[in-house]
Amino acid sequence: MNYPVTSKAKIFIAFLLSLLFFLSACDYTTHPTPIKLGSNDRSIWVILNGFAVANPDYQVNFFQMKAAGLLDQKATRAGSNIEIPVLLEARPAQSFSWGKWVQSKIVIEQSGKINTPALGAWDLTKLIENTDVISGKIDDAVLGHRSPIRSMQAVIWLQEPISESRLSEITPNSAHLDLVFLSPGLKGRKPIGWDAQEDCTLRGMEVCQSDRTLTGQFRQWTSMLEGVDEQILKWLGLNLSELQLRATEGKIYGAVLTLPPADLIDIQSRPEVAWAQIIGMRM
Repeated sequence: MNYPVTSKAKIFIAFLLSLLFFLSACDYTTHPTPIKLGSNDRSIWVILNGFAVANPDYQVNFFQMKAAGLLDQKATRAGSNIEIPVLLEARPAQSFSWGKWVQSKIVIEQSGKINTPALGAWDLTKLIENTDVISGKIDDAVLGHRSPIRSMQAVIWLQEPISESRLSEITPNSAHLDLVFLSPGLKGRKPIGWDAQEDCTLRGMEVCQSDRTLTGQFRQWTSMLEGVDEQILKWLGLNLSELQLRATEGKIYGAVLTLPPADLIDIQSRPEVAWAQIIGMRM
């Protein structure tokens, strides 16, 4: 028996078809695709380096990890999970807090989920997550009267991104470049960072290419990334396309420096510098 299809029924059927099409097009994945590591050393290096790049407010000490044999074992199994040891600390100047590193671990569950150490926010975190609202420079008179201070660690942010060669030109010779930021700061999000204190061979690269600049090292690392690394990077809060873009761009948006107070007066007076803030001192 055939029933006549009314105009209201036609409208309802059309609505259902549209709804089904919409639902099929939606992506309900709230997490990146699970990954499988096995004994893949390459993936472990992607995780370690990616974690360091995504969290420049903390320093992953590859040198001390090597000395302690942690880079040799790389990962261990704990039940159904894989644990990657990592030695880190809220970024210090090299001689500010020597030996105060904390050993933690990155855990990859059997499901493929990556759990990274919980990192508390400190002064540098708050600065780099709010680069667009931070303003002002340190009073020269204050710096000039701090004679007991031998050196200090400061973060500077630039008016516009500049080349590494230009950063070298405006940086005093006595300053030590600890870290560079290679992407703009966005509200509530850390910029990409590359650590100047680590030899690239300690970061899983067999050799350092002829370009040993920080932007060159970062470019070398990103050139080793592949499409299969996309999901790992997403778990770490990174995006492969953005990493490749920043590597090609080769610009520096800000930096962390260790330097004497007088040199901080010098560099913050440069027109290229938007703001400067002290994050550590050494008497």
